[in-house]
Amino acid sequence: MTAGPRLLSLVIMLALAPAAASAQVACIPPEEPYPYEPSDLDAELRQIVNEQYEDYVSGIEDYISCLETERVDAMQTADQVVQRWVRYFGDNAALHYEIQPDRDP
Repeated sequence: MTAGPRLLSLVIMLALAPAAASAQVACIPPEEPYPYEPSDLDAELRQIVNEQYEDYVSGIEDYISCLETERVDAMQTADQVVQRWVRYFGDNAALHYEIQPDRDP
């Protein structure tokens, strides 16, 4: 019976899918610094606020880089899936949209 190994492969793939999905790390934006403009007379507070902004800028750079990596990965995955779809279904691999008739207001 040939269905046995195929069924087993499908079960294994489905069992591993949640583990692979949970292993992904989400891109998390940094917390914005509190919008507070310290007095020029308080050098210590200015230093603290300045460091908060430095941390934010560093964090936002990492966040944007993470988003770019996710975008590239998503595009590659989408391309692979579409190629597989076309390979499996040929000319039948097409999006079908239902056109809604114009409605009079």
